[in-house]
Amino acid sequence: MNEKGQSSIEYIIVAVFAMGLLFVGNPSPIIRLLEALRTFSSDFSWAASIATLPF
Repeated sequence: MNEKGQSSIEYIIVAVFAMGLLFVGNPSPIIRLLEALRTFSSDFSWAASIATLPF
């Protein structure tokens, strides 16, 4: 029996299940993550644009 092939299939099944969980919910965790990254990027860009250099 090919044990390396068996473990590969198991990892694929677990990864697909975990990816499926990211899209369940209202709002889904993936949407919440993307919104958090968008907000952080926007806030960081704003702060960087108003900062003055010390020299």
